[in-house]
Amino acid sequence: MEQLLRKATLEAKEGGGKKWLPASDLDRICEPATVSRELQRSFEDHDAKRYTDYVCGTSEDTQNGENSSRMIFAILVFITKVPNLPWFINSGLRDKHLPFLWLDDTRTGLYSPSSPYGNRALPCFRTNDVSVMKQFYQTQWQLLVPFIARDSHNNVKEYQLYGDTIMPWTAYAVNVHNNGFSCVRQVEIHKSHHTFHEHKTFALKTLLQNNPIVSAHEFKSELYAFKKMRPEKHLLELCATFKIKKKESETYCFLFPWADGGSLEELWTKQPANMLPGKAVTPCLLLRWIAEQCHGLATALWSIHDVRQQALKKANMEDSKREEDDDEYYGIHGDINPGHILHFSQLESPTGLGILKIAGFGLTEFHTLGSSTTKLHRNMPAPGPTYRAPELVVPGEYFSRKVDIWALGCVFSQLITWAVRGVESVVEFDNLRKEERDFDEKKGSHMFKVDTFFKATYFANQGVRTSVKESTQKARSPQCSLIRILSSYPCLRYTFPLELSKLKDEHGF
Repeated sequence: MEQLLRKATLEAKEGGGKKWLPASDLDRICEPATVSRELQRSFEDHDAKRYTDYVCGTSEDTQNGENSSRMIFAILVFITKVPNLPWFINSGLRDKHLPFLWLDDTRTGLYSPSSPYGNRALPCFRTNDVSVMKQFYQTQWQLLVPFIARDSHNNVKEYQLYGDTIMPWTAYAVNVHNNGFSCVRQVEIHKSHHTFHEHKTFALKTLLQNNPIVSAHEFKSELYAFKKMRPEKHLLELCATFKIKKKESETYCFLFPWADGGSLEELWTKQPANMLPGKAVTPCLLLRWIAEQCHGLATALWSIHDVRQQALKKANMEDSKREEDDDEYYGIHGDINPGHILHFSQLESPTGLGILKIAGFGLTEFHTLGSSTTKLHRNMPAPGPTYRAPELVVPGEYFSRKVDIWALGCVFSQLITWAVRGVESVVEFDNLRKEERDFDEKKGSHMFKVDTFFKATYFANQGVRTSVKESTQKARSPQCSLIRILSSYPCLRYTFPLELSKLKDEHGF
């Protein structure tokens, strides 16, 4: 059996020379008949039968239920200590009590925090047999590989993992997208270790350890945003989170489906007619897709701006507990930009051109009705300058949901420019905005070049840039009237419910 188990192990894709055993292979190899034959090599027949029930569970148990001890048995097979199995049986230990951890830095005793023994040394190990403890400790991680799924209520599961945990990746990209705050890499998961089989590949986002306190806060804030939002076709889906506890630090990760088409920034490097390999994209088809996606993104953003439906769903759950923040119904994404809109080109859509989804919830906040706008101050988090709304340069003004509407309007203007006029026009549009420099009336001179979508004097809004108006006019067509959400005055800027109904009436979707 040891040979069968070792043959089934896989190399850990994260490196380090570690190996792990998929759960499907553990169940396949450690089935009752095979386990019984292996036990008969060390025990009498009547004992082997009883021990087989301990390892595999009785007929009253489910095969992978609480009373299974396949992992403990496989570990003992790996370290050639099957005769020690009765010590584990007599101690009442099962797979559910794994992992066993070191009592202290001397590494002379193991304990199981999930067992009845608590923080006491486990009696299944002899105190003078430290080598067996070390072998058991190291080998257990080959089998304690996470199974990634949602919880019983279909909510995102938050995994608390140890530094020695081996992840079930079957592919782990070397190249990563690093923005200084987090890195994102493409991974694939072993088919027997997850339930998200509608997705082939995934994006593993790891927060960078610039400051442990800041990282913990960023993780908590982004996770909170996902919990508040209701699932939407045009919002990025969160599959799971991982908090990996190491000796002196913690690593925080998010797992999302992978967007084959990348972000809008990557899409805009391709000519519209060639946006998808092997597919003929006509202007009519493209503009239909643009209209569908703009409507979908606006709907998704509105679902962030008003999460009362999700709150109602939670309140109707039988075991739902009242939380202090349940009245925070009104969200602000806070960082809408092309890098945070992902193109899932692999997903089906009416036009066959994929689906755009909003991502990047690191700055997302939720408020009660009375605090749905916040006065600006110099130290508050803010989006990058390009898509920043005019009111965000004026201290004392209000940070509200209108900043998202402005930013989305900016993105729409670029998207439509690209669709109608091609790749070169996006670069030209960016350069024209930079050349139209703001004027500082206090100093009597022009300010530095910036590519914002509004023209401003120092701390005073002055309106949409001329280059923005001209570019959108050039891209304008009967199918492209979405730019109306760009108003430099928050009080005049559109909100979504009315405009979404207009889009449906105008474009028939």
